[in-house]
Amino acid sequence: MDVYHSLKAMGVFDYWFFDELFFACLGGLLLARLLVNPFVKSVPGIHFFVKVIWFAGSVAFQVQFLADKPWVPFYMGGPRQFDDSSVWDEDASVDVIYKIGFAFHLHNAIVDLILGAKAAFHIHHVVTLALILKSQASGYQRFGACVFLIHDIPDVFTALTKAVIPLKIKPLSVVSGVCLLVTWAVCRLYILSWMVYDVYSTMKDDFMPPFVGMLVTLESLHLYWFIMIIKVFAKFKGSGNIKDTTEPEGRLEDVKPDTKQD
Repeated sequence: MDVYHSLKAMGVFDYWFFDELFFACLGGLLLARLLVNPFVKSVPGIHFFVKVIWFAGSVAFQVQFLADKPWVPFYMGGPRQFDDSSVWDEDASVDVIYKIGFAFHLHNAIVDLILGAKAAFHIHHVVTLALILKSQASGYQRFGACVFLIHDIPDVFTALTKAVIPLKIKPLSVVSGVCLLVTWAVCRLYILSWMVYDVYSTMKDDFMPPFVGMLVTLESLHLYWFIMIIKVFAKFKGSGNIKDTTEPEGRLEDVKPDTKQD
């Protein structure tokens, strides 16, 4: 408690993301990883079930938060058209979504940096964190909240798929895999393409070109991973398992197809 009050007196919590909610989310996520890590071998996929719970809760909160907002764009089911610039208005009420999202992506970057990950994932982390910080600093929280949602929806099924594959229950793996492919294609490719065009067409800021560039970088990575995922499921026969590789997260491209004959 003394440390907490000392940090508060120093003004650490005066920054938009350095507050109790942010540190609670970041600390909770890192603690959860430490707690489940000893059980990963005995209970395969346990850390992915933790992510399923996180993303499901996050998506539920975001959907409820954005449900009645007039600035949600039409390509996400909202009323806003391109001639409405209200999505670029500063809105501090959206900071709660930013703090939760920033905590998760920072935790993910830390874990991947410590345990090791492919270059593409580090690029994704850097671009994502840069977009979060810059969009909040520029007052574009509303648009950023929409980006968070369309990224988190597929992550529910990405985590679920990686969690159920080690269970070797083929119907469950197939259902979760189909949901993954559909949500990934709709959210991270189709809707994100609309978002890139939206930024290019309606954002009146000198930062527009690099903003578009970072979104295009994310979409390029999403397309690359989507192709990899399709290849995995195209080869997937029967039950599979996550290979123990240097990829700590058990990426879907590390799923080993079952080569046994039925």
